[in-house]
Amino acid sequence: MQFRGSFPAVLAAALLALGASRPAAAEAVSFDNVAAAPGGTIFPGNTWLATQGVNFRSVNSTNALFVGQIITVSTGAPRLMVLGNPNAVSRPNFAAASGVFAANGPNDVIMRFTQPVDSVRLVTDRTPGEAPDLVRLVALVPHGPNQFVITAIDTGVDNATTAPANVLAVTPPNPVSFALFQVTTEAEGFDNLRYTHPPDCPHRGPVVGACYKEPDFKDWVPVGCEVVDCCPGCPGPLDWEIYVDGDPFRRLVLRFEDLSPEVAGKLSVEGNAEWNAEKQLLEINGPGAVTLHGFALGADPRSSSFSPRMTLGRIDAPEVVVGAADEAARELPPGPTHSLRLRVTQKVGETEISNSTLVYGF
Repeated sequence: MQFRGSFPAVLAAALLALGASRPAAAEAVSFDNVAAAPGGTIFPGNTWLATQGVNFRSVNSTNALFVGQIITVSTGAPRLMVLGNPNAVSRPNFAAASGVFAANGPNDVIMRFTQPVDSVRLVTDRTPGEAPDLVRLVALVPHGPNQFVITAIDTGVDNATTAPANVLAVTPPNPVSFALFQVTTEAEGFDNLRYTHPPDCPHRGPVVGACYKEPDFKDWVPVGCEVVDCCPGCPGPLDWEIYVDGDPFRRLVLRFEDLSPEVAGKLSVEGNAEWNAEKQLLEINGPGAVTLHGFALGADPRSSSFSPRMTLGRIDAPEVVVGAADEAARELPPGPTHSLRLRVTQKVGETEISNSTLVYGF
């Protein structure tokens, strides 16, 4: 069943204007900072706005959900119920929609974060003896008045009382400003809401420690005009400008694939790097910019006659060596401790054709 209504424009505008930027860190709301009755006390949805940067609104929403779906939520109410009883995960309190005990709701909670978040996590309440009914945590992107696009979903059952079964968490592909806690059948609450803000990852300067992904040596950057109409009429040749920065490192080795010996032999490098045409390796000595000159475009510049790939082959850093050949020998602490950013800009003359950026953790 679909409920209709509109997310108030005034509320949306006010939320968009709130607050200075926050640091790239996790934030949490336990709901334990207010006094609440065992059966529930209604609070304004903005009670936690000033300190935690999140606004709550009790709504009704469509029950059948899937990623990519456009859903409609009701206007609902700018309120949240807080219950002070033993069913809380972190006592004394947990939260629920303001109408979760009413026949017509609203029984779902939409959250609006003043700064985009890249993960959201919460724990459902510990009420014993419930029948298993579906509950969901949903990441949302605004689509229009009172409408959202679903970008991530985690589904659980409300009779779970211990982790990990009672934990709902989403990590959407891109940061979002809205999330929804949905109750599909019977009353259910949540506790220990936790969310993280993506770090500021500037184009220049040191890489922020969290601006990396796990190193995957299969990652590659396509070169040339693989995309239709990426460079119609380009006279060539194509140059690569490569900029590397991050934690201190001694040498970065980039391996090329699918270059013909003729093309590889004509390439030249400008900057603090060496090009090995026979092995098709570019060795960059320390951070900074280098340029690889001489990629020839195909006869039809919209579709290159070759499709070379560039792969991260090796990173040499103080006390750390990371590379496909070193997998058995390296000993690293759990999780990445260093980060490195690699930006590639493809140019014909002074015209930029495309650019790609990869950030590695190692």
